[in-house]
Amino acid sequence: MGAGRPINRKHGFVHVRDVDQPVSVMGVQVSPNDIVHAYCHGDVVVPYDVIEKLAAAIQKMQATEQLILTPARGKNFGFAAFEKAWSDFEKSGV
Repeated sequence: MGAGRPINRKHGFVHVRDVDQPVSVMGVQVSPNDIVHAYCHGDVVVPYDVIEKLAAAIQKMQATEQLILTPARGKNFGFAAFEKAWSDFEKSGV
């Protein structure tokens, strides 16, 4: 399956029963306008009413990760530097 290709089977009888309705797909509830990310290890459904907040939440998470990752990528990153980075992370309130 690639980008822009339809998801369909090449055998069997498939017909549309309804449009723009909530559905359950293998036990996962999906409503119209939700974002669905699914792959071999699982799935995530982002409800429509959360989508507006998603970009800000991702940016906050990335900034918070940098409190640990930036020092960890530096030279001479040892336990003392990790302790300081972890302390900064905890003080960030995330």
